[in-house]
Amino acid sequence: IDDQLFDTPDSRLGRTGTALRLRRDHDRTIITVKGPLLPGPVKSRAAMKLLPVNDVGVLHNLQD
Repeated sequence: IDDQLFDTPDSRLGRTGTALRLRRDHDRTIITVKGPLLPGPVKSRAAMKLLPVNDVGVLHNLQD
């Protein structure tokens, strides 16, 4: 498994506690958007997984 986290040049996502992750697991690639941490005794946050990405162009655009 290979995970990469992305942010804006001014770290806007990190400052708000949000994360954009690209996960590669063998032949699958999944993009996940994680929201800020939710209050409570256990670390949790809202997360939205996008459909697996098969378009290499989308992946290259994220990395630019």
